[in-house]
Amino acid sequence: MDPAIIKLLPNIFVKFFAKPYIGGESEDKVIRHAQEIYSSDRFLSTLDALGEDVKSNNDINTFVNIYLDLARKISKLDNFTDNYSRPSISLKPSCFVMVHKKEDGSLDKAKMDWIGCYENIYKICSYAKQQNIRVTVEMEDRYWTEFTLKTYFKLLDSGLDNVGTVLQTRLYRSLEDVKLFDNRSRVRLVIGIYNEPASDALTDKDKMKDLMIDFAKILFEKGTFVEFATHDERYLNRFFKEVVIPNKIPSDRFEIQMLLGVPKEKLQKDLMSGQYLDEMLGNDAKYYGNKKVSFRLYLPFAQTWDNALAYCKRRLIENPNIALYGIKNLFIR
Repeated sequence: MDPAIIKLLPNIFVKFFAKPYIGGESEDKVIRHAQEIYSSDRFLSTLDALGEDVKSNNDINTFVNIYLDLARKISKLDNFTDNYSRPSISLKPSCFVMVHKKEDGSLDKAKMDWIGCYENIYKICSYAKQQNIRVTVEMEDRYWTEFTLKTYFKLLDSGLDNVGTVLQTRLYRSLEDVKLFDNRSRVRLVIGIYNEPASDALTDKDKMKDLMIDFAKILFEKGTFVEFATHDERYLNRFFKEVVIPNKIPSDRFEIQMLLGVPKEKLQKDLMSGQYLDEMLGNDAKYYGNKKVSFRLYLPFAQTWDNALAYCKRRLIENPNIALYGIKNLFIR
């Protein structure tokens, strides 16, 4: 599907195609969804309240309260085996500051309350640490990268070891940013879904995915916990064959992540059971410790569909196959 067509799609069609990728329409619904996938398949999850570029202090307070409430509710769940298996939460910095933009789409940084934004994120992350909940500070477009990284390392330096962040391989600057991480860090490796100009980012997806392999090697050398996020089985195979197996990376130093709704259930179950790695190792399987790989689904949720539409359109533009997956899901279910 052509990106120009997707941008022109009426919201009702965007909702139709994207609905399988939304984990729920409230905190309680997405938490129940997370409980269901853990109970049935032991899949882990991360929960993200969709929304960005808030326009009022009331919206900011709403998002802060959503995340505090989410952390509180998750901490009280008793059907998970340990703190790691409980759902984590993911948040976007643009939910926690009134966003002002210039005519060219860049942020009008002089008008934005960056201190208040950090304090809101700190409040959520510190409360989540008290509740033994992991948090991921998400990456947005290139205008947010510098602030997000500074915020992440400031949180780490303050003692919040429950916090991770995201690295987008499409951005040229990531070649230097990957060097910043250390053994305190947890990094979700992605190609990124924001449409960035060729002056700032790669446009060839295979090159972006090649860098996921290269960056994973660098991060493991630094002692970083790696969350390898892809649906491309070619690159997942390369991750294991070129990085994990030859370097004998134990399975407690990484996890695989995918989006809710993408039909890869057999692969996901094979990762969790150890069959995937067992078959890849072949005769060497008996020499490799725990072959079960932690697998996590990204479960975004929306209090209102207005908050979800920007995310849904980006997903459709980045991967038009999502529309086909949505149609398949209708018949599979």
